[in-house]
Amino acid sequence: MHPVISPTSDHRPAAPERHPLINALRESFYKSFNLSSLQTGPSPWQARIEFWVRSCRDALGRYPAAIPILIGRIVDDVPTLAI
Repeated sequence: MHPVISPTSDHRPAAPERHPLINALRESFYKSFNLSSLQTGPSPWQARIEFWVRSCRDALGRYPAAIPILIGRIVDDVPTLAI
């Protein structure tokens, strides 16, 4: 029997020269989240969180193949952390 190998099972770290590309992709991706709902407003906090989670889900749905790249290493770049 041959072992089943998942395409996402490769856990090698990204090459250092790829980090700027990954950071730019991550920044663009996270900017697509609608964070306005998290601001204090007339809606109950639960409704604001629900709106934000749905925004995240929608963004992930548009780019499902990017998920392993986005979560493959620690967020350490300043532009993404500023979001």
